[in-house]
Amino acid sequence: MSRVQTNAVIRLLRRRKTKVKPDIHPTYVVSHVKCACGTSFDTRAAAPDISVDICSNCHPFYTGQQRLVDTAGQVDRFERRRQKSRG
Repeated sequence: MSRVQTNAVIRLLRRRKTKVKPDIHPTYVVSHVKCACGTSFDTRAAAPDISVDICSNCHPFYTGQQRLVDTAGQVDRFERRRQKSRG
């Protein structure tokens, strides 16, 4: 985008004085978030209660600890289905 085009877009946006459309946005309420690890905190969201599997208190990126996720059950099921389809 050239400088002239950029300036034209800026002028157009400045002329536009529209506000947010009424009655289409959700109402934000104080929301209680519960994590599977037991941690809970309050924030603002459209839903009053939120349940999450991982939060900043138990996520490996924030804690620095590697946690193994049990995917063996999924792999076993896949292998059984594969063996079944092979006959």
